[in-house]
This record gives sequence, structure tokens and C-alpha cells, in this order.
Amino acid sequence: MMKTTTILVGVPQDAMINGVDINKLIHRTERSELVMQKGICSEDENRRFLITSDRLEYLVKMLVSGGGVETCSLSTGYFDLIEKLETGNSDKCKIAKLYSNICSAKMVGMRLAEFERLMSSFGLEADSDIKNKTAFYKKGLENGWSIVELQEVKFDDRSGEEAVEETALKQKFLSLGVSDEVVSTTESATSGLRKQIRLVISSLKTDSPKPVNFSDQSHIAMTTVLNEFVYTKGSKIFLPVTYGDGSKARPFPIFCLQNRESAIPHSLLNKEKFIPIAMMSSRHDNEGLGKKTRMAWFLNIEMSSGRPAGEIDELAYLQSKELLSKMRKEGFYRFEFYQTGFQPVVVGFFRAVVEDLMTGQYSQPRYQIVPMFSYKERDTGAEICTPGRSWC
Repeated sequence: MMKTTTILVGVPQDAMINGVDINKLIHRTERSELVMQKGICSEDENRRFLITSDRLEYLVKMLVSGGGVETCSLSTGYFDLIEKLETGNSDKCKIAKLYSNICSAKMVGMRLAEFERLMSSFGLEADSDIKNKTAFYKKGLENGWSIVELQEVKFDDRSGEEAVEETALKQKFLSLGVSDEVVSTTESATSGLRKQIRLVISSLKTDSPKPVNFSDQSHIAMTTVLNEFVYTKGSKIFLPVTYGDGSKARPFPIFCLQNRESAIPHSLLNKEKFIPIAMMSSRHDNEGLGKKTRMAWFLNIEMSSGRPAGEIDELAYLQSKELLSKMRKEGFYRFEFYQTGFQPVVVGFFRAVVEDLMTGQYSQPRYQIVPMFSYKERDTGAEICTPGRSWC
């Protein structure tokens, strides 16, 4: 069973990680979120929000692991409660920013008042999680903290079950009679995709399992959220995949990898520098990134050929499996993967990466892939590139 826990983190005004002012990053992310809520949701603004919010979450987790900041853990029941409240009450929840997980110090008082008002209207003031969250926000208000809410997805191991052979497990998911209906949400890209995948996982236990539709997803959200589910400990399952044109693709494995970045020898990290690689030829030239990369993983003419998305996914998957297999035999590689927003290519590539990494989980990593996301700075128009989470 999958459970989502929520951890509230009080961020002091002087919080710094790796030279980054956490509160400045909170203000930047909150500003992008506000712009998007006003309906000014350009592709660049969406990229900016996804990148800054993901970086913020990563740095706040580092802040927590280092100690010295106050946190408050809410039970798994809190997230379930919020999801139930949102059903049929989306306008009220939106006004109270119930799903927003970032709150700068200057907004804590207003957010607290809206939260208390909403919970009172539902008669939930006495709920233990509601009381704990309210008390933490009051403490944050007194101490001048910004507050970030982290969500952690945990999947209970079915340790008593007999191990299933990999090919048999995959075949089990391939043989499911997947419904044509897809699960969708109206939330922000990353939280919406997380919720969609959770609902798809729940549907796998029913007579009518539903697929994840990646067609309308931001490639940044896809890469970030899939990485989370892939590296979450649990019993391996395969997500059914579909696209907006009705085509289907191979299922995507999740709950299947251990993060082994720390297992890469320092001698290799010092010796092997990152090789910048474009996801597709031509596309990066249009975005001003052509000069940053040495080569392209895919040829644009092959992937943009008018095929159904499911076929493009399959082509990207098979080509990547072949290239990754050759790489493993040649030695250790590290490369930065400069992505663009062609969803079936992104899904096919990372499916191949995950399946290839699954074959070597108990040996030294043979390569490290760091996705690179780009956006234009709002004030200067400068092209900014920032790394996503490592795959190795």
C-alpha cells in the first residue's frame, strides 16, 4: 500500500545551503506560482516554476538532513483528508492554498488565517493533524520562519510474498485489460502528475486499471516525478502508459531502484567530467542550447516523423537500450542530458535507463545521467540551465 506523509519545515531567515539563500528561492518560487494562478501561464513561466520548486524541495531536504531546523511530521491520514476535502470543494481549497507547499515568512500569518477558517467551516479543528499544523504555523509566525511542506511517498514492502521473476512480473502488467479512460487532475504539473500516478496505482487493483497519460505533461514534471517513484522503496510495479492520440506504450517500472550516487568512487568523480548531450538534434539550436552540447542522443528527423506517440516512445526506448548497453561495456560515463518537451521521447529514454540500471543494482554504477532543464530569467531574459535529480 502506498502512503504519503507530510513534513512541515520551518526555514529561518538566514538559511543557506551550498551558497544558496533558501528564502530568496522561496520568494522566487512563490512569485512564479502567483503569476501562474493569475492565468499568466506561459511555457517559460511554467518551466521556471517547475525548476525552482524542484530545486527548493531538494535543498530543503538537505537543510533538514543537516539538522538545526524545526520540523513537524503529519500522519498519512492528513494527505488522505486533504484529498477528500478537495473533492467537491476545489474553490474553497484553492482560496486557502491548501495544495501549495511553499509559504514565505511574510505570508505565514495570512496562510494560517485562511487554513483555520477553512478547517473551521468543515468542523475539523479538533483533528490531531490539523491542530499540529496550526500550531506549527503559529510558531513559524512568532519566529519569522518561511514554511515548506515536503511530501514523502512510501510504499509498504510485501516482504512475505514470494519473489516474482522479472519477465513474469512485467508480463502480468502487459496483460492487464487497461481502460481507455485516463486519470487527470487540474493541479500544478508536479503535484498533478504525482496524484495521477497514485490514482493509477490504486486502479491497478481494480477490474479496470487506468493508464498514465503523458501527452499533456511538462517534461520537467515527468522527469522529476518519475525519478521520485522509481527511487522510492517498495514492491516493483509497472505503470500502464498511453498518449493523447490513443496510442499505448510499454509499461514504466517504478519502486525498483536504489539511489547509488554515493557508490560512485571519488576517483571516477574526479576523473570523469560531465559530457553535455542534447536530447534531440536541431531542437536545442532553436532554444539557444546548441553551443552547450557536444552531440545529440536522438536525431530529430527520426523522432519527428508523424508516427503515433506510442511508436515514437518505442523507437526512443529501443535505441536508448542499445546505446546504454554499449556504454556499460566501454567504461564509466557521466553526462548531462539537455531535455526538450517531446514527451514520448523522454518517457522512452528514461524507461530504457531504468531497465538498464535495474540489471546492475548490486555492482558499481557504470554511468550517471543528470537531466538539465532550461528557462529564461524573467527580468534579464538570460537562458538559465539547472540540473535535475541524478539517475545512476
